[in-house]
Amino acid sequence: MTWPAPAEENAWHELIVWARNRSIAVYIDKHPGIVWNQAELAQITRIAFQGEGPNGWQLDDLHILSPEPASTAFEGPQWPETWQRSAAGSADLFREQGKDNHAALLRAGSVTLDTLVDNVVFSCRYQVRAGGFMLRLRDSASGAYVLDLDGGHLRVLQAGSDGQTTEMGVYQWFYGFNLWYSLTVEMRGERLRVYQSGVLTHDGAATRPPGAGRIEFVLDGADTLWLDDCVVFQLP
Repeated sequence: MTWPAPAEENAWHELIVWARNRSIAVYIDKHPGIVWNQAELAQITRIAFQGEGPNGWQLDDLHILSPEPASTAFEGPQWPETWQRSAAGSADLFREQGKDNHAALLRAGSVTLDTLVDNVVFSCRYQVRAGGFMLRLRDSASGAYVLDLDGGHLRVLQAGSDGQTTEMGVYQWFYGFNLWYSLTVEMRGERLRVYQSGVLTHDGAATRPPGAGRIEFVLDGADTLWLDDCVVFQLP
């Protein structure tokens, strides 16, 4: 399988490869590329690098991390146990027409990942079918980061322990409907970065960042959201 990767020569790039169960996903500079779901995928026992061309290549800052158990490509026959639904009808698995992979279908209600996150990268492919959704990050009694996607726009907020919110950024026409995007969020210390399909959209710092907490998707009314290829891993 090949992919015309968005990588220039004589420049540093960030390569992320994550593998779990029957799935492999490749990202370059937060831009999603190959997502491979194969029943015959063998167990991974070693990692090797091979270069091509006469100019050579360089490698730096290599980290080998294990995805958190909540990472999933929704390829199994059952709803993942690490994704807690507010109600049985608020989310389910489905198979997109013409595709061989499962995805998650979220409706009014909430879905919470059963893992505590602090300094992490969280990434999901998503498609808004109607309305929008809210993504709460590091959600706990001390507060949360909130990504509020509504009407095609994005608001980045910080919620305090009292529920009051402070606006960190507003981005017009952030998403369209019935289109797949990749949303990647990097949280390290007080820094919050949001990428849309590899493009850095928000880069800001919180005065008092929330502590470790959960990741939660919240949908209202007629909101409908598809999710696939979600990964979360702790930063070194």
